[in-house]
Amino acid sequence: MRLVRWRRLSQVLALVLTALFAVPSCSSWQQTQALVARDNHYRQLRVWTVDGGAHFLRDPWFRGDTLGEGSVAIPIDQIAKVEAWRFSGPKTALLVVGVGAGAVLVAGAIYLLTYESTNCPRIYSWDGASWRLDSGTYAGAFMQALARTDVDNLDVVRGQGGNLRLRVTGVPNETEHLDAIRLLVIDHDPQCTIAPDAGGTLHALGPLTPPIAARDFRRRDILRLVRETDALCWESVPTGRDTARADDIRDGLEVDFPRIAGATEARLVVDGAYTTWQSYLMSEYIELHGRDTGAWCRTLAADPAQARRFEDAIAREMFLQVALWDGTQWRRQGAVPGAGPELSKRQVVRLDLSGMRGDTVRVRLETAPSLWRIGRVALDVGPEREFAVKEVGLGGAIDSRGRDIRSHLDHPDGREVRMESSEALDLRFAVDPTPAGRARSYLVSTTGWYQVHTSEVSEPDWVLADRLVQEPGAMSRYSVSRTNEALHAMTAASHGLGTAPR
Repeated sequence: MRLVRWRRLSQVLALVLTALFAVPSCSSWQQTQALVARDNHYRQLRVWTVDGGAHFLRDPWFRGDTLGEGSVAIPIDQIAKVEAWRFSGPKTALLVVGVGAGAVLVAGAIYLLTYESTNCPRIYSWDGASWRLDSGTYAGAFMQALARTDVDNLDVVRGQGGNLRLRVTGVPNETEHLDAIRLLVIDHDPQCTIAPDAGGTLHALGPLTPPIAARDFRRRDILRLVRETDALCWESVPTGRDTARADDIRDGLEVDFPRIAGATEARLVVDGAYTTWQSYLMSEYIELHGRDTGAWCRTLAADPAQARRFEDAIAREMFLQVALWDGTQWRRQGAVPGAGPELSKRQVVRLDLSGMRGDTVRVRLETAPSLWRIGRVALDVGPEREFAVKEVGLGGAIDSRGRDIRSHLDHPDGREVRMESSEALDLRFAVDPTPAGRARSYLVSTTGWYQVHTSEVSEPDWVLADRLVQEPGAMSRYSVSRTNEALHAMTAASHGLGTAPR
């Protein structure tokens, strides 16, 4: 199975290179993912560093883990954002790159492998002129045993004539199972914003306190990356990790905030999402079950206790585990479930500040390396604010065949609406005008799950599959191991395929 996947990886890499350099198109500045190529000879790069510096590089050079031009040398692990002046080809010609000696196009090849892999249904909002992606719902619910209710902000939806319109679509290589969908209409103080926690409880957030210091587990100063909601974000550095070292199989952030005197509670606010590498890993994990995949899924659906243990293992290894430093030890506060990877999601974790020492609130966010992209971390230290919430049922729901399926989606009753990748649901909700002097936020509550279609003909590897779930740290170690293999494979593939012409 692994050999087949890595053959496919090499084939995808060749396709990416062919598309990137053979498709005629216009040129433009285009942002990379978090990784930077050594051997892609782009003529012009724009580079932003974690300390806020900006550089324009003409005919840049790459030496080991350093990017530069002339006498300018920038360590790759200090780079926050890179844009390249390049051809604007189709989606498969993304500018994607790897970090380290000769590792090129890793992120793009992985993106293509995961694009038809474990994702989640997508919700598009009508903004008054066009459909725009606004949410990826119940990420990680890739089997019936993991079905759940998810609550997410809708940031771009706009009402017209007293109605809001949403469109739910599937993704390639999946079957979506939507059990219920409701619109949450929240009226609140104009100075507040609304966001959910992991359990779907809503919080009205006042002015947010930015961090005063932030560093990752490699002690890099990353304050610039997570202080504001902007184009910059934090991701793990994938290179130089050894699966035999405990420190290398976990990663994350430690973030400091000023403490308000007398405060006994606060709300941590995290804007983030899974990376495409996380989707790739989950696809691999499902495929470990080979021809037993269907039986495995049915077993978990019929055994809630076993399903819970599996769900707990996923949360332990892949969610953002949140802990608070009390002056002597780290105290666990909760976890942030994954979202995306198409869109960042804002989520809240309650912090218990009682018994803390000192005048600094120090928070740790921990997960397996390369699984998360975090755009902002902030703190709400004020009291919980009042707001009014109204749950609005469907005013209309039509599937791709023109059928009225509203009664199937009003409540989570097991009467699921199934969608294949080519299908969509058009939904309408009737809303009242916003009360005078109040602001309004919209969130969507969805219940369901999705089935990922994988090849179910290979011999199952139950030993590995069980170990990844039962042994703490095994899934994190597996992620690092596969990342290392990807970097080595991309190095070999790039040397075999050659580099881009100038």
